[in-house]
Amino acid sequence: ANVASWPWVRVLSVAVADVEGPRTLYRDTDRRRSSLWEQNLAENAKSSVDVWALALDDLAAMVPQLRAIKIDAQGAEAQILTGGWRTLRDPRLTWFVELWAEGLAHAGSSSDAVIDQFESTGWLPIGSAWDTIRLAARGHSGHSSTDIHLQHRDRPNDE
Repeated sequence: ANVASWPWVRVLSVAVADVEGPRTLYRDTDRRRSSLWEQNLAENAKSSVDVWALALDDLAAMVPQLRAIKIDAQGAEAQILTGGWRTLRDPRLTWFVELWAEGLAHAGSSSDAVIDQFESTGWLPIGSAWDTIRLAARGHSGHSSTDIHLQHRDRPNDE
């Protein structure tokens, strides 16, 4: 309903993960904090629902003029990037990503792992340095997080 007046927006009821297939989404009482990992809920799961997941590369292929990606996935960021190796190599993109150390740990990953995925494919933080972001992400506890904005080192000058 929030985007009904925007004909260029297509809403898909899917999760994004490393591979396509069924997943369980645990619903927090605050739906903005729902997660594929029950431990990442602020409160005990009030309910769960089976959802279909797509790999990021498959989802990105559905958007011919894709120029930006925002990931705030309650700990699933590393898994999402694992399913997006082709997408990670597109220098035209701009990324906005939340690094929530505790949520990533519950999902079997870390802020360092997410940073490594970006750094190894040529992404640079805008307005900061990787070392600064690593320290900030490691310094957060609880539901505190670090937001990063990235541009590729090989981004064409005309975009």
